[in-house]
Amino acid sequence: MHEAPEHPLEEWLAFGGLPGVVSEPNTREKKKTLRSYASSYLKEEIQAEALTRNLDGFARFIRASAEWSGRGFDASKLSRVIGVPRLSVMRWAEILEDTLLARRVEAFAKSLTRRLVQHPHFYCFDLGVLNGLLGGFDVSSDRRGLLFEHFFLQQLCDSAAASDVDIRVSTFRTAAGAEVDFIVEANDRVFAVELKASNSVQEADGRHFSIFKSYYGKKFEAIICYAGTVRLRFDDAWALSMADTIHEILD
Repeated sequence: MHEAPEHPLEEWLAFGGLPGVVSEPNTREKKKTLRSYASSYLKEEIQAEALTRNLDGFARFIRASAEWSGRGFDASKLSRVIGVPRLSVMRWAEILEDTLLARRVEAFAKSLTRRLVQHPHFYCFDLGVLNGLLGGFDVSSDRRGLLFEHFFLQQLCDSAAASDVDIRVSTFRTAAGAEVDFIVEANDRVFAVELKASNSVQEADGRHFSIFKSYYGKKFEAIICYAGTVRLRFDDAWALSMADTIHEILD
C-alpha cells in the first residue's frame, strides 16, 4: 500500500501528480496545463459558485498564498501585501480548504489551550499546480526542501485516507526558531518527522528532536525521512525513505 511512487522524484517535485499531467509525455504541454490552472480555477470554481465578488483580490491572494505555501500563514501580513481586508484573507483561506486546493496544518499542541507558534501552515494540494501558480518548474536547490516537504505531506495524507487510518499532522516550531517539520499522530503513536531532500543523511539532521523531546515530555518516535533508500539507525532516530516512513507511521 505504501510503495514509493514509480514516477521519478524530480518529476513529482516539478509537475505534481495530477493524472492528466502525469500521463502527458510532452513537457511543454505539462507546463501549459498547469499554468492555466489558476485562471481555470478562478473562472470555474470561484466565479461559478459565487464564492467571492472580488475576483481581482482573490487572484492576488491565491498567487501570494502559493508563495507562502508550506510556511507560516499570517493573515494580517498577507492582507497588507495584497491590499485587502484581513477578514477577506481569512475567508478566502477557508475557500481554499473547502474547494480542496489547500490543506491546513496547525501548530502542534500538547493541549487545546497550549500552542507554540500560532500561525498555521497551508500546503497546496498538488506540486504541479503550486509551481504553475509560481510560474516556474525548476527544482532549484533553494526550493527542493520545501517541495519535498509538500510531497511527503501529500503522500502521507493520501495513503492514510486509502488505508482508512486517522492521522493528525502538525508543525513544530519554537519562538527561537528550532523546528521539526511534522509531528504525526497515528494509531496511538506520535512521530516527529524531519524531511531531508537528499540521498544522504547524518545524525545532525535530526538535531531538533531533542528540543521537541524537552517540550513534549512523552514517548515519541523520531524519523529523518530522506530521498535515499538505505535504512539507517542513529542513537535516537531512524533515517528512512519516504515509502518506509509512511509505512512505519500507518502500519
